Amino acid sequence: LDLAFDENGVPYAALQTEGSGSANTGGHVVLMKHSGAGSTGWEEVADLGGGEMPCLVFDEDDNPVIAYQQNTASGLPGKATVKKWNGSSFEAVGATQFSPGKARYISLAINDGIYTVAFDDWTNDRRAVVMSFDGDDWVLAGPVLEHDYSALDGYGFMRSATDTDGNTWITY
Repeated sequence: LDLAFDENGVPYAALQTEGSGSANTGGHVVLMKHSGAGSTGWEEVADLGGGEMPCLVFDEDDNPVIAYQQNTASGLPGKATVKKWNGSSFEAVGATQFSPGKARYISLAINDGIYTVAFDDWTNDRRAVVMSFDGDDWVLAGPVLEHDYSALDGYGFMRSATDTDGNTWITY
C-alpha cells in the first residue's frame, strides 16, 4: 500500500488486492483515487494486473507512476516493473520485469525525468539494488549494496527521496 497526492492535493492510493494461498498468488495492483463519491469516497482508476508491493509517485507532468513486483505467469511474485499513466491507461516504462531477479520492497524516485528504483533482490542474497531508466533500458546505478537482514528475519524495506539539490537518496 502506498499513498501520494497529485498537484491539486487529491489523494491516490496504490494497493495490492488479496491473492490466495500462502504465496498470495493472484493478487493485483490497483490505483485508487479519492473522489468523495460513493460509499467509500474512493474510485478505481486502473487495475495494473498481477503484482505486489506497489510504490506510487507522481512525475513532473502530475501523472501517477507505480513501481511494483509484477507476478510471473503462474501468479508467483516476480521481478520489478514500472508503469506510468498516459491519460487513459498505464504503459510500461521500458521493459517489464527488468530486475535481475525477484524484487521485493521496491521504492521509486523521479528526478529531472530520470526514474530510479531501489529494491531488495531476493535472488542475489537479498542485496539492495538500485537501477535507473536511461531512456531505453533499466541499468544498474552503482554497485549492488551489501547488507545484513538477519536481524530483521529477512525483511527489509527501502525508501527513496529526492532532495532540493536534485540528489536521489536511498535508505535500506
